[in-house]
Amino acid sequence: MAASYVLAAALGYALAALYWGMPALAPWPFYAWVAALFGGCIVAVSVYRLWQWRDAGPAIAELLGARYVEPGTCTPSERKLLNVVEEMAIASRIAMPPVYVLDREHGVNALVAGDSPGEAVIIATAGLAEQLSRDELQGVMGHEYSHILNGDMALNVRLAAILGGLTWLRERGEALVLDVGEEMRHKPPEERGAGALAALGGAALAFIGFPGTLAAEAIKAAIAREREFLADAASVQFTRNPEGIAGALDTLLARRVHTTIGAAYAGTLSHMFFAPAVASWWFATHPPLEERIRRVCPRFARADYRARRHGAEHEIAVLDDAGNVVRTIS
Repeated sequence: MAASYVLAAALGYALAALYWGMPALAPWPFYAWVAALFGGCIVAVSVYRLWQWRDAGPAIAELLGARYVEPGTCTPSERKLLNVVEEMAIASRIAMPPVYVLDREHGVNALVAGDSPGEAVIIATAGLAEQLSRDELQGVMGHEYSHILNGDMALNVRLAAILGGLTWLRERGEALVLDVGEEMRHKPPEERGAGALAALGGAALAFIGFPGTLAAEAIKAAIAREREFLADAASVQFTRNPEGIAGALDTLLARRVHTTIGAAYAGTLSHMFFAPAVASWWFATHPPLEERIRRVCPRFARADYRARRHGAEHEIAVLDDAGNVVRTIS
């Protein structure tokens, strides 16, 4: 990880040496200072995040760009979400947390953030209540309430803050690319030159910070995966309905609903979401959906559930002697 920063500094030094006629190889104190600088930045960012997220719930909602749901002016789908959150609060015997919505996210996902049950907030995508049935929504909220009561929420927040030092360079690069892209959309093509250079700089920062992100993902995956199984099981205790959480997970498969989050800091908080918030090819923070369904509801009748929930038809293929399908029977 530190090697990637030193390598990037060495490359920058070599380019500068070509331009200004300096020695091609930098002296060893240069590399020592680079390593010390980035090491200090990693520690400083982690300490700052711990301080910044001392009021973790609203701070993380603001970081993701979430909007507080006002009970008096919410949409019907948001009203359904608020009702289910209130029901789960009664079932778990804690105060109802404030609810925030990610308006631009039309997939299905949610998370809880806070230092204690009394300071928790629930953050959900706009598509969560729109695409899930009431029973499925109860299953997801039961999962999130388990994180609140079992201490996972506070653990996840502190973990994200401490690992923030490893991911800050990649985060800043991604945020710069997203900001520049949004700004360039409103400019004519002839005025986009400076923005393109800034976007390239952001992409370079994200690339240099990739090893730190990889290390953070490995740590999060090692801690988060088993906690997801426990939260799924606790959801059944709250709802008394195994099909709620199993059905929600199966709906993601049946409808091929995406769960990824486009916000710049979604990767930092990926281990806190109900389902995978970012694509990961190395260290997945969540177990496969199939395995989660099998563990939480071993007797889940998938075909029957999909027929009732999605109107799926049962089809039996009739084959001839050569193995060709000649007709299907519904």
